[in-house]
Amino acid sequence: MERLRVSGQFDYKLVLDPKLDADYTEIPSMIIQPFLENAIWHGLMHKKGKGLLLLSFKVINDRILCTIEDNGVGREAATALKQHSSQRHTSKGLQITRDRLSLYNSRFGMDASFDIEDLRDADGQPSGTRVNIWFPLIED
Repeated sequence: MERLRVSGQFDYKLVLDPKLDADYTEIPSMIIQPFLENAIWHGLMHKKGKGLLLLSFKVINDRILCTIEDNGVGREAATALKQHSSQRHTSKGLQITRDRLSLYNSRFGMDASFDIEDLRDADGQPSGTRVNIWFPLIED
């Protein structure tokens, strides 16, 4: 939907591990959606040229690794751009996502977690952001 809204300013790719049965694997979208939105609005919208958003799901041992990666301007540049704009909104997205994940973990006895990586090119310049979200793989 966001891609349509911004006139195709970025492409996206969805990669699903063949080991996952998409019909029987549940991933809480309330955890993934804020990271996708951040990648688009803070990383890709400020990029010169066409952006790319990658969403992948891979089975690693007894866990599912959900990766959200963009080739946008990176968190450092996005923060600097925000400070120079007239927008004075204080983002609470990361804290809300942490709270949601904590609630998910305690309610379902899970051990889901996430980490964020700043990507850099060969010259050490920011080249995007990667979010890794780990979910336990529950098999019947």
